Amino acid sequence: MAVCVSVEGEVWARGRLLYRVEGLDLPCRGVAALIGSNGSGKSTLLRALAGLAGGVAGRAWARRPIAYMPEDSFSPPGARVADWLRLNGVDPRVAEGLLPRRYLYSRIRGLSRGWRRFVELLGVLGNEASVYLLDEPFSGMDPERVGTAGALVRGVAERSLVVVTGQSLAAIAEALSPDQVLILRGGRLERAERVEAHGVHG
Repeated sequence: MAVCVSVEGEVWARGRLLYRVEGLDLPCRGVAALIGSNGSGKSTLLRALAGLAGGVAGRAWARRPIAYMPEDSFSPPGARVADWLRLNGVDPRVAEGLLPRRYLYSRIRGLSRGWRRFVELLGVLGNEASVYLLDEPFSGMDPERVGTAGALVRGVAERSLVVVTGQSLAAIAEALSPDQVLILRGGRLERAERVEAHGVHG
């Protein structure tokens, strides 16, 4: 099995041990959902995999190139949506079928949180990468938008690995039907044995 993410060691934040990871290897295709409460260390691990921060005492490796979507909004508020998408490899004509035309030619600062998050996700997915690291990508989106976003992510996962974080499995499971679920609990990162429509069983 070709491996695109490999983690082993301890995840720390602000001098505090958050959890331990024992020999986690993820394949180069599919969706892996990383589930944990707020402040549990999901974002810390993604930033370490992206090479943007430390936090892992041990190994935290992801195959390059990487496309990373942080938890907080990062798109330039003064940019027009179409221009920003174009810079990220997304043809605005394709985007016309995914968001209202009036939004496509407005400035990012005028979007609601959900629409801004959707535009940012489009931009991230527009980049060719081996691994996509998406930190709570559906935050603020309405159910219809989550469904559309989930279909886009699943499409990318046919050729690359997508790691998606969330606090609750229910929304991610409905939108993505993840191939693997990783749960932060009891100071450890555990892999669920199977994923079902209404929950995870380990």
